[in-house]
Amino acid sequence: MSLEGLVVGLAIQYVPFWLNLIKGGDVKFLAAAGALKGPVFVTCGFLYGAAMFGLYATIVLAFKGKLRQS
Repeated sequence: MSLEGLVVGLAIQYVPFWLNLIKGGDVKFLAAAGALKGPVFVTCGFLYGAAMFGLYATIVLAFKGKLRQS
C-alpha cells in the first residue's frame, strides 16, 4: 500500500513538475504523504485541494471584478 501511494503521489504531479509549473518539494511532499497514508488518501487530498483552490480563485476574481474577463 505504501508503494502504491508513493507512485500515485508521484504520478499526479509528474506532468506539472516536468512543465516547471511546480517545484520538486511539492512532488516529494505528495509522494511522502502517499507512502504514509496510501493511494486513496493522496488522491482524495489532491482533488480536495484542487477544488478548494479553484473556489478560492473564483472568489478572488469575483471580488476584484475580473471574473467575466477570465
